[in-house]
Amino acid sequence: MKNSRNSKFITDIFIYGFGNLGSKMITFLLIPLYTYYIKPEEYGYYDITLNMIFLMIPFVTLQLRDGVFRFLLDNDDDNIRINIITFTYKFLLQTTLIVLLIAVITPCFISIPYIGWIAFTLIFMSFYEVQMQIVRGTGNNKYFVIASIMTAFSTAGGSVLCIVVFNMGIAGIFCASILARTISIIIIEQKLHLFKKYFIIISKIKS
Repeated sequence: MKNSRNSKFITDIFIYGFGNLGSKMITFLLIPLYTYYIKPEEYGYYDITLNMIFLMIPFVTLQLRDGVFRFLLDNDDDNIRINIITFTYKFLLQTTLIVLLIAVITPCFISIPYIGWIAFTLIFMSFYEVQMQIVRGTGNNKYFVIASIMTAFSTAGGSVLCIVVFNMGIAGIFCASILARTISIIIIEQKLHLFKKYFIIISKIKS
């Protein structure tokens, strides 16, 4: 039993490491494309906003992306998983509405370039991060890696399309990021049916 757990632990480390390394490598290879087609000051602005998005994701999700993984890992009962995932998605939908409201109101007081793109990137990244932890929590480690690599390749393809073909500039990077995560979310759902299986409109959670 102990050897089995150790073997699974080592395998999981390899899986996560391979997925993260592969996605980061592709992202790194995209930098020359960005710097060639986008002005340095604009790319610098994107880099700053991307870091801000990463900082805001824990606030938008209230770290539910980590909590949902832990609770799902400790519970294999479908009824409990339904309650956990339903609560997580409903809460995320509520915070999404708040983000959209802020994005609409903010330009009335201060001008923030590409605020619409920033808001939607934050929203889709938040949903993507939560879905990936649900994938991990339900034991679908293989699909966690597949989704990570697929997102990286989709980002690369979307970047070429949006930046090179359609000449969207910095907006093209945001657009590619949103498209990549949307594609991954849809494909993973088609393969695992996690949303269909575990999300219910009328929650069973008792107050």
